[in-house]
Amino acid sequence: MSSLSTISGKADFSEAIARRDRFTKPLFDAANPFAAKLVCDITDNTVESAIATMRRAAFKGADVFNLNVSLIGYEKLEELSRIFDGVKMPVFTAVRRASFLPVYGGTPFPPRQQTEAERVDVHLRCLDFGSVGVDMELDTFHTDKGSVSLANEIEAGVDKERASALGPIGDVSFDQDAIGQQKEAIRQIKSRGGFVIMSTHTARPINTSEVLLIARSAAERGADYVKMVVRTRSQEDQDELVRASLALRKEISIPFILMPMGRHTVATRLTLFTLGAGWAITQAEFVPGGFHQQPLIETWLPIIRALRAS
Repeated sequence: MSSLSTISGKADFSEAIARRDRFTKPLFDAANPFAAKLVCDITDNTVESAIATMRRAAFKGADVFNLNVSLIGYEKLEELSRIFDGVKMPVFTAVRRASFLPVYGGTPFPPRQQTEAERVDVHLRCLDFGSVGVDMELDTFHTDKGSVSLANEIEAGVDKERASALGPIGDVSFDQDAIGQQKEAIRQIKSRGGFVIMSTHTARPINTSEVLLIARSAAERGADYVKMVVRTRSQEDQDELVRASLALRKEISIPFILMPMGRHTVATRLTLFTLGAGWAITQAEFVPGGFHQQPLIETWLPIIRALRAS
Protein backbone atom coordinates (compact mmCIF):
# COMPACT_ATOMS: atom_id res chain seq x y z
CA MET A 1 0.00 0.00 0.00
CA SER A 2 1.29 3.45 -0.86
CA SER A 3 2.24 5.97 1.76
CA LEU A 4 0.23 9.10 2.55
CA SER A 5 0.21 11.15 -0.62
CA THR A 6 -0.28 14.81 -1.42
CA ILE A 7 -3.49 15.65 -3.26
CA SER A 8 -3.04 17.70 -6.40
CA GLY A 9 -5.00 20.89 -6.89
CA LYS A 10 -6.81 19.23 -9.80
CA ALA A 11 -8.35 16.47 -7.69
CA ASP A 12 -12.16 16.52 -7.79
CA PHE A 13 -14.14 14.80 -5.05
CA SER A 14 -17.38 16.69 -5.67
CA GLU A 15 -19.29 13.56 -6.70
CA ALA A 16 -18.32 11.70 -3.54
CA ILE A 17 -19.14 14.76 -1.42
CA ALA A 18 -22.55 15.17 -3.05
CA ARG A 19 -23.33 11.49 -2.56
CA ARG A 20 -22.60 11.73 1.15
CA ASP A 21 -24.49 14.98 1.58
CA ARG A 22 -27.70 13.40 0.32
CA PHE A 23 -28.09 11.37 3.47
CA THR A 24 -25.63 12.48 6.13
CA LYS A 25 -26.35 16.02 7.32
CA PRO A 26 -26.50 17.12 10.03
CA LEU A 27 -24.50 14.51 11.92
CA PHE A 28 -23.95 16.75 14.92
CA ASP A 29 -24.89 20.20 16.12
CA ALA A 30 -22.59 21.93 18.59
CA ALA A 31 -25.31 24.45 19.43
CA ASN A 32 -27.79 21.71 20.25
CA PRO A 33 -25.97 18.69 21.70
CA PHE A 34 -29.21 17.05 22.78
CA ALA A 35 -30.16 16.59 19.12
CA ALA A 36 -27.82 13.63 19.47
CA LYS A 37 -27.25 10.68 17.22
CA LEU A 38 -27.09 7.03 18.20
CA VAL A 39 -23.76 5.70 16.87
CA CYS A 40 -23.30 1.95 16.54
CA ASP A 41 -19.79 0.47 16.50
CA ILE A 42 -19.43 -2.23 13.85
CA THR A 43 -16.89 -4.90 14.79
CA ASP A 44 -17.70 -7.66 12.30
CA ASN A 45 -14.89 -9.43 10.45
CA THR A 46 -16.51 -9.84 7.03
CA VAL A 47 -18.20 -7.42 4.65
CA GLU A 48 -21.37 -9.52 4.58
CA SER A 49 -21.76 -9.69 8.35
CA ALA A 50 -20.98 -5.96 8.70
CA ILE A 51 -23.78 -5.07 6.28
CA ALA A 52 -26.16 -7.42 8.09
CA THR A 53 -25.28 -5.91 11.48
CA MET A 54 -25.76 -2.36 10.18
CA ARG A 55 -29.18 -3.16 8.75
CA ARG A 56 -30.25 -4.88 11.95
CA ALA A 57 -28.94 -1.96 14.01
CA ALA A 58 -30.76 0.54 11.78
CA PHE A 59 -34.05 -1.20 12.49
CA LYS A 60 -33.24 -1.00 16.20
CA GLY A 61 -32.69 2.76 16.00
CA ALA A 62 -29.05 3.47 15.09
CA ASP A 63 -28.39 6.70 13.16
CA VAL A 64 -24.67 6.45 12.32
CA PHE A 65 -22.15 3.61 12.05
CA ASN A 66 -18.49 3.44 13.06
CA LEU A 67 -16.90 0.76 10.87
CA ASN A 68 -13.78 -0.79 12.39
CA VAL A 69 -11.96 -1.55 9.14
CA SER A 70 -9.02 -3.36 10.76
CA LEU A 71 -11.25 -6.25 11.79
CA ILE A 72 -12.26 -6.97 8.20
CA GLY A 73 -8.68 -6.89 6.97
CA TYR A 74 -6.68 -4.52 4.84
CA GLU A 75 -6.20 -7.09 2.08
CA LYS A 76 -9.95 -6.88 1.43
CA LEU A 77 -10.02 -3.10 1.12
CA GLU A 78 -11.68 -3.04 -2.30
CA GLU A 79 -14.55 -5.14 -0.93
CA LEU A 80 -15.39 -2.40 1.56
CA SER A 81 -16.99 -0.35 -1.20
CA ARG A 82 -19.95 -2.77 -0.99
CA ILE A 83 -20.62 -1.62 2.58
CA PHE A 84 -20.99 2.02 1.60
CA ASP A 85 -23.10 1.08 -1.42
CA GLY A 86 -25.30 -1.31 0.55
CA VAL A 87 -26.10 0.81 3.61
CA LYS A 88 -27.78 4.14 2.85
CA MET A 89 -26.89 5.66 6.20
CA PRO A 90 -23.77 7.55 7.29
CA VAL A 91 -20.74 5.36 7.96
CA PHE A 92 -17.39 6.61 9.25
CA THR A 93 -14.24 4.56 9.75
CA ALA A 94 -11.79 3.60 12.46
CA VAL A 95 -8.53 1.90 11.47
CA ARG A 96 -7.21 0.69 14.80
CA ARG A 97 -3.76 -0.68 15.41
CA ALA A 98 -3.36 -4.45 15.81
CA SER A 99 -2.67 -4.02 19.55
CA PHE A 100 -6.13 -2.48 20.04
CA LEU A 101 -8.19 -5.20 18.36
CA PRO A 102 -8.47 -7.69 21.29
CA VAL A 103 -10.85 -5.18 22.93
CA TYR A 104 -13.49 -6.34 20.46
CA GLY A 105 -13.24 -10.00 21.41
CA GLY A 106 -10.43 -11.17 19.18
CA THR A 107 -10.10 -11.69 15.45
CA PRO A 108 -9.92 -14.86 13.32
CA PHE A 109 -6.55 -13.85 11.87
CA PRO A 110 -3.41 -12.07 13.10
CA PRO A 111 -3.66 -8.66 11.39
CA ARG A 112 -0.48 -7.12 10.03
CA GLN A 113 0.67 -4.06 11.93
CA GLN A 114 0.52 -1.14 9.53
CA THR A 115 2.55 2.02 9.48
CA GLU A 116 0.73 5.18 10.48
CA ALA A 117 0.73 6.51 6.90
CA GLU A 118 -0.78 3.25 5.67
CA ARG A 119 -3.57 3.49 8.24
CA VAL A 120 -4.41 7.02 7.10
CA ASP A 121 -4.37 5.86 3.48
CA VAL A 122 -7.05 3.29 4.36
CA HIS A 123 -9.21 6.13 5.71
CA LEU A 124 -8.70 8.09 2.48
CA ARG A 125 -9.67 5.14 0.32
CA CYS A 126 -12.82 4.61 2.39
CA LEU A 127 -13.74 8.26 1.94
CA ASP A 128 -13.56 7.66 -1.81
CA PHE A 129 -15.89 4.68 -1.35
CA GLY A 130 -18.45 6.80 0.53
CA SER A 131 -17.34 7.08 4.16
CA VAL A 132 -18.46 10.33 5.81
CA GLY A 133 -15.41 10.73 8.04
CA VAL A 134 -12.68 9.18 10.14
CA ASP A 135 -11.84 8.48 13.77
CA MET A 136 -8.14 9.33 14.11
CA GLU A 137 -6.18 8.80 17.32
CA LEU A 138 -4.50 11.82 18.86
CA ASP A 139 -1.15 10.00 18.75
CA THR A 140 -1.39 9.17 15.04
CA PHE A 141 2.10 9.24 13.46
CA HIS A 142 3.80 9.34 16.85
CA THR A 143 4.04 5.56 17.27
CA ASP A 144 6.35 5.41 14.24
CA LYS A 145 8.83 7.35 16.41
CA GLY A 146 8.50 5.41 19.66
CA SER A 147 6.88 6.00 23.03
CA VAL A 148 5.05 9.17 24.01
CA SER A 149 7.23 11.66 25.89
CA LEU A 150 6.29 12.90 29.34
CA ALA A 151 8.36 15.99 28.61
CA ASN A 152 6.07 16.82 25.67
CA GLU A 153 2.99 16.43 27.89
CA ILE A 154 4.44 18.65 30.63
CA GLU A 155 5.44 21.28 28.08
CA ALA A 156 1.88 21.18 26.70
CA GLY A 157 0.42 21.89 30.14
CA VAL A 158 0.08 18.61 32.07
CA ASP A 159 0.99 19.06 35.72
CA LYS A 160 4.56 17.82 36.26
CA GLU A 161 3.90 16.09 39.58
CA ARG A 162 0.79 14.39 38.24
CA ALA A 163 2.59 13.27 35.07
CA SER A 164 5.52 11.90 37.07
CA ALA A 165 3.23 10.02 39.47
CA LEU A 166 0.75 8.61 36.95
CA GLY A 167 2.83 8.34 33.77
CA PRO A 168 1.86 9.44 30.26
CA ILE A 169 -1.80 9.93 29.41
CA GLY A 170 -1.53 7.48 26.52
CA ASP A 171 -3.02 7.59 22.99
CA VAL A 172 -2.30 11.30 22.69
CA SER A 173 0.84 13.04 21.45
CA PHE A 174 2.03 16.62 21.81
CA ASP A 175 5.06 16.05 19.57
CA GLN A 176 5.12 18.85 17.00
CA ASP A 177 6.29 16.65 14.12
CA ALA A 178 3.43 14.20 14.74
CA ILE A 179 0.93 17.06 15.05
CA GLY A 180 2.15 18.51 11.76
CA GLN A 181 1.55 15.17 10.02
CA GLN A 182 -1.89 14.93 11.61
CA LYS A 183 -2.81 18.37 10.29
CA GLU A 184 -1.77 17.35 6.77
CA ALA A 185 -3.84 14.16 7.02
CA ILE A 186 -6.83 16.20 8.24
CA ARG A 187 -6.41 18.57 5.31
CA GLN A 188 -6.56 15.65 2.92
CA ILE A 189 -9.58 14.13 4.67
CA LYS A 190 -11.50 17.42 4.54
CA SER A 191 -10.59 17.94 0.88
CA ARG A 192 -12.59 14.77 0.25
CA GLY A 193 -15.56 16.12 2.19
CA GLY A 194 -14.98 14.02 5.28
CA PHE A 195 -15.11 15.05 8.92
CA VAL A 196 -12.51 14.16 11.57
CA ILE A 197 -13.04 12.77 15.04
CA MET A 198 -9.83 12.92 17.06
CA SER A 199 -9.88 10.33 19.82
CA THR A 200 -7.92 8.99 22.75
CA HIS A 201 -8.27 5.88 24.89
CA THR A 202 -6.17 6.92 27.86
CA ALA A 203 -3.81 4.68 29.80
CA ARG A 204 -4.65 6.37 33.11
CA PRO A 205 -7.27 8.59 34.77
CA ILE A 206 -7.30 12.23 33.66
CA ASN A 207 -8.66 15.26 35.47
CA THR A 208 -10.68 18.22 34.22
CA SER A 209 -7.59 20.24 33.33
CA GLU A 210 -6.22 17.39 31.22
CA VAL A 211 -9.60 16.78 29.57
CA LEU A 212 -9.77 20.43 28.51
CA LEU A 213 -6.14 20.40 27.34
CA ILE A 214 -6.82 17.40 25.08
CA ALA A 215 -10.06 18.82 23.71
CA ARG A 216 -8.52 22.22 22.92
CA SER A 217 -5.52 20.56 21.28
CA ALA A 218 -7.81 18.40 19.11
CA ALA A 219 -9.71 21.48 17.97
CA GLU A 220 -6.48 23.31 17.17
CA ARG A 221 -5.33 20.39 15.01
CA GLY A 222 -8.50 20.67 12.94
CA ALA A 223 -10.80 18.10 14.54
CA ASP A 224 -14.54 18.48 14.02
CA TYR A 225 -15.21 16.29 17.05
CA VAL A 226 -13.21 15.03 20.04
CA LYS A 227 -13.75 11.67 21.74
CA MET A 228 -12.07 10.78 25.04
CA VAL A 229 -12.42 7.31 26.52
CA VAL A 230 -10.78 7.49 29.92
CA ARG A 231 -9.38 4.63 31.97
CA THR A 232 -10.76 4.97 35.51
CA ARG A 233 -9.79 3.09 38.66
CA SER A 234 -12.30 4.39 41.20
CA GLN A 235 -15.63 6.12 41.59
CA GLU A 236 -13.70 9.30 42.34
CA ASP A 237 -12.10 9.06 38.90
CA GLN A 238 -15.54 8.75 37.36
CA ASP A 239 -16.89 11.67 39.40
CA GLU A 240 -14.05 13.82 38.06
CA LEU A 241 -15.31 13.10 34.52
CA VAL A 242 -18.71 14.48 35.50
CA ARG A 243 -17.02 17.75 36.46
CA ALA A 244 -14.95 17.63 33.27
CA SER A 245 -18.05 17.10 31.13
CA LEU A 246 -19.69 20.22 32.55
CA ALA A 247 -16.51 22.20 31.85
CA LEU A 248 -16.35 20.89 28.27
CA ARG A 249 -19.90 22.01 27.60
CA LYS A 250 -19.05 25.54 28.71
CA GLU A 251 -15.57 25.95 27.24
CA ILE A 252 -15.18 23.80 24.11
CA SER A 253 -16.58 24.87 20.75
CA ILE A 254 -16.63 21.46 19.01
CA PRO A 255 -18.87 18.51 19.91
CA PHE A 256 -17.42 15.96 22.29
CA ILE A 257 -17.83 12.48 23.72
CA LEU A 258 -16.43 11.70 27.17
CA MET A 259 -16.67 8.17 28.57
CA PRO A 260 -15.01 6.11 31.30
CA MET A 261 -13.66 2.59 30.85
CA GLY A 262 -13.01 0.23 33.70
CA ARG A 263 -15.10 -1.75 36.14
CA HIS A 264 -18.66 -0.62 36.89
CA THR A 265 -18.68 2.28 34.41
CA VAL A 266 -21.90 1.72 32.46
CA ALA A 267 -24.02 3.99 34.67
CA THR A 268 -21.44 6.79 34.40
CA ARG A 269 -21.34 6.40 30.61
CA LEU A 270 -25.09 6.97 30.49
CA THR A 271 -24.88 9.91 32.89
CA LEU A 272 -22.08 11.67 31.02
CA PHE A 273 -24.04 11.52 27.80
CA THR A 274 -26.91 13.47 29.34
CA LEU A 275 -24.47 16.21 30.41
CA GLY A 276 -23.73 17.34 26.89
CA ALA A 277 -22.11 14.68 24.71
CA GLY A 278 -22.95 14.99 21.04
CA TRP A 279 -23.34 11.28 20.30
CA ALA A 280 -24.24 8.14 22.20
CA ILE A 281 -21.87 5.27 21.38
CA THR A 282 -23.39 1.82 21.37
CA GLN A 283 -23.22 -1.66 19.87
CA ALA A 284 -25.75 -3.98 18.31
CA GLU A 285 -24.97 -7.05 20.43
CA PHE A 286 -22.53 -8.43 22.97
CA VAL A 287 -19.96 -10.96 21.78
CA PRO A 288 -17.92 -13.33 23.98
CA GLY A 289 -14.80 -11.59 25.20
CA GLY A 290 -15.95 -8.27 23.74
CA PHE A 291 -16.31 -4.83 25.29
CA HIS A 292 -19.39 -5.22 27.47
CA GLN A 293 -19.06 -1.81 29.14
CA GLN A 294 -20.49 -0.30 25.97
CA PRO A 295 -24.31 -0.40 26.26
CA LEU A 296 -26.56 -1.94 23.64
CA ILE A 297 -28.82 0.09 21.34
CA GLU A 298 -31.90 -0.89 23.33
CA THR A 299 -30.29 0.53 26.49
CA TRP A 300 -29.56 3.89 24.88
CA LEU A 301 -32.73 4.37 22.86
CA PRO A 302 -35.13 5.39 25.68
CA ILE A 303 -32.59 7.99 26.86
CA ILE A 304 -32.18 9.38 23.35
CA ARG A 305 -35.96 9.54 22.86
CA ALA A 306 -36.45 11.30 26.20
CA LEU A 307 -33.83 13.93 25.33
CA ARG A 308 -35.30 14.51 21.90
CA ALA A 309 -38.75 14.99 23.41
CA SER A 310 -37.59 17.34 26.18
